[in-house]
Amino acid sequence: MADGAYFNAYDTIPECYKFIEDVITNSDINQDFKRLTFGLSFDSEQFFNKQTRIYDIDGPKNLMNSDQLSDWYLKQCKEHPNLTYLEDPFQEGKGYKVITAKLQDLPQKVDVCVKQLINSDLNILKDVTTFVEQPLATESS
Repeated sequence: MADGAYFNAYDTIPECYKFIEDVITNSDINQDFKRLTFGLSFDSEQFFNKQTRIYDIDGPKNLMNSDQLSDWYLKQCKEHPNLTYLEDPFQEGKGYKVITAKLQDLPQKVDVCVKQLINSDLNILKDVTTFVEQPLATESS
């Protein structure tokens, strides 16, 4: 599995989707049981206003709270079936629970990564994930 990054050099998010999807379509790679998908790293901290608790995704006409943003992400995944990965889509823990539940009904599996939260608040991470506790293996003397 290859990992690559693409920086959005277009003016709008839909233009970026179109470019990526055109590349996938024109490459003919999604044939013969192979599937090329893409993910988005939103780095939500960059567009989250801590005072108003509002996300500014695409300018002042698209200000959203975490519930509205989870609906926006769901819409993106429905409209773009090759979108299978969302990295750091929320600044707050509540949004992760909401979007994870909403994504369950999609035909494609969409992974949600909380990399940003791992670096910040263990309590939020515990709230939005399931921990499996296992005893550590001990060395025999």
